[in-house]
Amino acid sequence: MMMRQGWRWQPIATLVALVVLLASLIGPLGALLVRYPPWPLEAVVGDEYLLGVVRFTVLQALLSMVLSIMPAIWIARALARRSAFFGRSWLLSLLGLPIVLPPIVAVFAITAVYGYNGVANHVLLALGLPRLGSVYGLIGILLGHVFFNLPLAVRWLLPLWERIPVEHWRLAAQLDMPSRTCFSVIEWPAIRGALPGLAALIFLLCLTSFAVVLTLGGGPAATTLPVALYQSLRMESDFPLTAQLALLQMVLCVIVLVILPWRASQATDEPERLQRVDRHDRHSVWARVSDGAALMGVTLFVGLPVLAALFAGLRGPWFEVLAQSAFWQVWWSSLWIALGSGALALLVGLPLSAGMAQHQARLRQWLQIGGLFGLAVPTVVLGAGWFILLRGNIGPWGSVLIMVSNGVMCVPYVLKMMVPAWSVLTAQYGPLRAQLGLSERLWWCRVLWPLSRTALGTALAVSLCMSLGDLGIVAIFGDQSSVVTLPLLLQNQMSDYQYGEAAVTSAALMLTIGGLFALVDRLIGGRHIDVHKDVHKDRLSTKTAHKDRDDE
Repeated sequence: MMMRQGWRWQPIATLVALVVLLASLIGPLGALLVRYPPWPLEAVVGDEYLLGVVRFTVLQALLSMVLSIMPAIWIARALARRSAFFGRSWLLSLLGLPIVLPPIVAVFAITAVYGYNGVANHVLLALGLPRLGSVYGLIGILLGHVFFNLPLAVRWLLPLWERIPVEHWRLAAQLDMPSRTCFSVIEWPAIRGALPGLAALIFLLCLTSFAVVLTLGGGPAATTLPVALYQSLRMESDFPLTAQLALLQMVLCVIVLVILPWRASQATDEPERLQRVDRHDRHSVWARVSDGAALMGVTLFVGLPVLAALFAGLRGPWFEVLAQSAFWQVWWSSLWIALGSGALALLVGLPLSAGMAQHQARLRQWLQIGGLFGLAVPTVVLGAGWFILLRGNIGPWGSVLIMVSNGVMCVPYVLKMMVPAWSVLTAQYGPLRAQLGLSERLWWCRVLWPLSRTALGTALAVSLCMSLGDLGIVAIFGDQSSVVTLPLLLQNQMSDYQYGEAAVTSAALMLTIGGLFALVDRLIGGRHIDVHKDVHKDRLSTKTAHKDRDDE
């Protein structure tokens, strides 16, 4: 009954949010394609340059996807098998860091480790070994993408392992199943359903990657569609080519996007039933060596670049950089844009989440496709559309357009956090709400807010951090807008070989994101509230009210 009743304002709010989202995405893209139509399609398909860019874009996305998922299965299995070792919670927190780390900061961190003067080459020279090859080109792109997507894949797969019923492991122990048989009979069936959705998501993220490829690409041979679009617009002013590249980008992304929700929804709708199991196959020597290598490897792969970037920042010219008023102006500008983008992401994402949580499966999947459409339109494409729509006269609209573009970019992450939480709450407490006749205000105050505030705080924190670290649309606007953000400042410093100043800016950006994430997560996530006690208190109040009304 509750599923059909819903909130009175919810259908209208969901429709308005969907219209705002699609208009913000389709509007600038449509302006670009209408003003410079990329027709006929035969000319686009027959262009050798465009085909080469498409081939490399797909190749690097496929390689990044494989190199992210294959080790992630190994690492997630090790984490599931070692459920209670010292530092496990710290390792899980470390694996969550790349999700909110700005790509340009990750690029700086990777070069600090694997670059010509990086930590790895210093260690190799000290051991009398030759230096590593160049970090730029396909190798650098793969390093950057795996740095981001390997932790994402681990955190995606780990709950699937922890949902395996304890009875399965007890039976496996009684039968004395070897580790390989446990994986093929118990573990693989538990995770294989989520792999297509995870692969599609990582492929899509690598397909739309901009900052990593722009900085680590190293030349025309390693150019992807977003970078080629940026070059055609900002360096060559070839607007017809920009439209063709935008169309190709959209076609590839929409193909992946149509596959993604149908596959991924199976793994995200159920509540997490995390449980720790003392598995019988964890005590062998091979299991200890394999799990130890996996956990140590991912710790070094993710943690070493972050520590190297922070250490380089601490050694940099802090006083000279922080004494500049221009730096603080950029810092405040970045913060305000992030706050506006985060607020917009919630204003659009929450009504969509409510609609997806309460409607039937088919309508819900269409809402999910619309909500995830932000993943299919990179901010660099939005920036190109706004640039063409305003004919380069960005002017004072720069901050607003950046807020809007980054806000709609963060909507899919709000949906990822809120839809599973609200779906579970609707299923669990919906009949009770219908029975008690709770008003919309009480439903929100007593059930939704207390039980979903942690997810809401995380959604807002992730949106703020992703907006704070985005480089795409700011780089497109360039000198046409007076807006300069910390990622753009860092990119300019790296381009000008000002590595000392870049190290300070990178460290300041990381500290800002870390502090902002912790602050928002604490303020919104709040303390634990006994929702069951509050709901039953409302039940008593409702019964008392009914009794008084009957007495009257």
